[in-house]
Amino acid sequence: MVAAGVTDGPPQRVEIAVVGGGPAGLAAAVAGARLNRRTACFEAGVPRTSHAPRYFNVLPFPAGISGPELLERGREAARRWGAEVHDAAVTAVRRGAPEVPDRFLLETATGPVGAAGVVFATGIRDRQPACGTLYDVPGVHFCPICDGFEVRGLRTAVIGRDRDAFAAVEALRDFTDDLTLLLDGGASELDSRERAELAAWRVAVRAERLTACRPVAGGVELRTGDGARDVWPHVFVVLGCTPNTALAASLGCATDTRGFLRTDAAQATSVPHVFAAGDCDGGPKQVTQAMAEGEMAALGLAKLLRRELGRARGSPAPRASG
Repeated sequence: MVAAGVTDGPPQRVEIAVVGGGPAGLAAAVAGARLNRRTACFEAGVPRTSHAPRYFNVLPFPAGISGPELLERGREAARRWGAEVHDAAVTAVRRGAPEVPDRFLLETATGPVGAAGVVFATGIRDRQPACGTLYDVPGVHFCPICDGFEVRGLRTAVIGRDRDAFAAVEALRDFTDDLTLLLDGGASELDSRERAELAAWRVAVRAERLTACRPVAGGVELRTGDGARDVWPHVFVVLGCTPNTALAASLGCATDTRGFLRTDAAQATSVPHVFAAGDCDGGPKQVTQAMAEGEMAALGLAKLLRRELGRARGSPAPRASG
């Protein structure tokens, strides 16, 4: 099914192919189109942003904007400037002809697409607790930077067991002193200094495995294997994440030890004419950062294509052949 307002049927050839339709990918699509390069964005999954109840750090939305609305506005902006937005999965990206315009070949669910360059904006998947996926559960958060303000003075749980969980607790202390770390049945990976800090901050550490989670009046009810129930006004999940970088890695793009794509200051990967932006490159997991990286990736790729393909001033970008 094609989402409302999304172009059906991929082009046969583009100059900039964006893989991923979250904030980074849509920002790249907008920038590519406004740089007069034939641009198409492909997204058939559910971007992480679609689970965000509200962003409060995106101008000009002083009352905040929901993740789904932000995505829809991004798609609208991309289409307005001439980018094509497709509800189609990219299943493979291969090297094509060594020369432009078909340097890369994208296999999509609805047909092949030749591209002169690619921007990967494929994001990450948050690891979930033993009780199941907690996306879209009211009161559950995945980013203490984004949502710490909402827990001011309230009892809050952090689900996690490593250095990132410790950092989340430390950040949340700016908003509340009533914090508990839930290990969810796993072994603590904290070192002696971090354990001592938690004790000094009077942060309780519980080891029980979580077996159920549901929204209730007053917050989020978590159940543990021993039958205990507890209601928390707010819960943060900090169990790490898995980058969606298999497509880019199969093309030869270098990754770090965690699987995130390596990029330079211009968002270029190790493969010429391939860029990456957003969460998949291992940078800060902030929506505004993702959008900035998406724009920078499109700028960098467009600069390369200008040297190769040229463009007479005022000339429109070429349409798909065939």
